[in-house]
Amino acid sequence: MKKAMLMLGAGAIVVLAGCSSQAVEDTANSAASAAASAAASSVASAASSAVGQANAAACETLAGMKSSMATQSDDKATVGDVRTAIEANQKDLAKVSEEAGPVQSAVVAGVEAAENSYLDSLSSYPADTKLADTTAAAQAAGAAAQAAYNSLVGALGCPS
Repeated sequence: MKKAMLMLGAGAIVVLAGCSSQAVEDTANSAASAAASAAASSVASAASSAVGQANAAACETLAGMKSSMATQSDDKATVGDVRTAIEANQKDLAKVSEEAGPVQSAVVAGVEAAENSYLDSLSSYPADTKLADTTAAAQAAGAAAQAAYNSLVGALGCPS
């Protein structure tokens, strides 16, 4: 009598005594398929959890940036205040980029580019100049930086 033992996931063993080769093969294929499906489900769950944790950390960092982003659009703030806020943001954005992973890093790069553009638009102003006294182009660059930040918050699913 032909005996075949089949090892299944979680240590289960099935003994197929007196079964045809086709029955053994079908059972093996079925078991392999079930094991692969369970493994894929486990990996997907772990990946989803890891992404959620990474986004939570990135969201926490972005929440810490809210006040500096508000400074960048406050007409009473000075150019010097904005420069200081952007410097702080750039450190935080580097951290968000690491926390959010490669897929969201492109969105982070967009915020960094908008912040750099804003800095460039303010480069000719003394530090004590009020934002209200800058050009419309400089103010538009500030609005673009804020919009890029809001896009990142939305892309990561962070509370606003």
